[in-house]
Amino acid sequence: MIFREANVNDVPQIQIVRHLVKENVLSDPSLVTDNDCEEYLTVRGKGWVCEINSKIAGFAIADLKENNIWALFIDPLHERKGIGKQLHDLMIDWYFSETDHPVWLSTDPGTRAEEFYRRAGWKEIGIHGRREIKFQMTKADWIETKKSNSSNTQNAYNKWSQSYDKVINRTRDLEEKALQELLSERKFNNVLEIGCGTGKNTSWLLHRSNSITAVDLSEEMLAKAKTKIRSNQVRFVQADINSEWNFSTEQFDLITFSLVLEHINDLDHIFNQASKRLNENGIIYLGELHPFKQYTGSKARFETEHGIQVVECFNHHISEFIDCANRSGLELEILKEYFDDDDQNQIPRILAIIFKKKI
Repeated sequence: MIFREANVNDVPQIQIVRHLVKENVLSDPSLVTDNDCEEYLTVRGKGWVCEINSKIAGFAIADLKENNIWALFIDPLHERKGIGKQLHDLMIDWYFSETDHPVWLSTDPGTRAEEFYRRAGWKEIGIHGRREIKFQMTKADWIETKKSNSSNTQNAYNKWSQSYDKVINRTRDLEEKALQELLSERKFNNVLEIGCGTGKNTSWLLHRSNSITAVDLSEEMLAKAKTKIRSNQVRFVQADINSEWNFSTEQFDLITFSLVLEHINDLDHIFNQASKRLNENGIIYLGELHPFKQYTGSKARFETEHGIQVVECFNHHISEFIDCANRSGLELEILKEYFDDDDQNQIPRILAIIFKKKI
């Protein structure tokens, strides 16, 4: 699964997806021509596509001239995979980087699209045409929506902290094994641990480094870690890595991400910030729920007294991790997949990667 900017060569596949959809169907397909698509992509605004196996599974196009979302459509075969949300967020981030003017769209009432836009923070402002609902998003609304998304993840992990270390969690335990296996032959002066959680990896990293800055979004997870690890070599920090990384000015030999990036939409921002704080000979380790697991519907989830709570997640393909790292001046050193019970006839559970700075 690859997300990228659209270009004119994508128009034939974009048109195919547009005509496959079951909601907001064009009454006359000839009303939207290839030339129209090209104009919106190159003159009026910008578009993005999601590719799966070299075929476009969804696309989104914003129109700066009319301050409008011109299109956001997903191939019905690839619905409910998080593609629409990622395309939406990429598009709206770009739109508000270009202008502060509110953006609007319209959609048929009583559709999944209507529900999607309401959940995404859009506000109904009237009727468009004969019967479509007209929605609007302001820049202030978008900023608040993004803050709310981070807050939802933070609240979920605050709740999860009470049981995180007590329950069986094969993803947590296999990622721990991956980190220790890939880093066991190395020593570090200082480490930046992103997503330290309750300290499951912090204790082990402490024996392989002189100092650790351990960062997590959840203050309750950090509280658990602080009770387990009492060392002046570890500094615990509560921070949202979607924002600027103002929590440290140090350069690090090792930066780790453990089961974090599935909760991040904009990987480019993360890799850019990490690359800036990596020593010339340093490395970045990431251990994530394998994309193949995510494609089957697996997500971070935990039991509460009210039932199962699922944490908001984003699907990132292997190539997306590598491409984003490359754009931030990093290159692949090691890539390894980890399987439950070492059974390679199964879908792998953990993807573990080490990046280093390009020479």
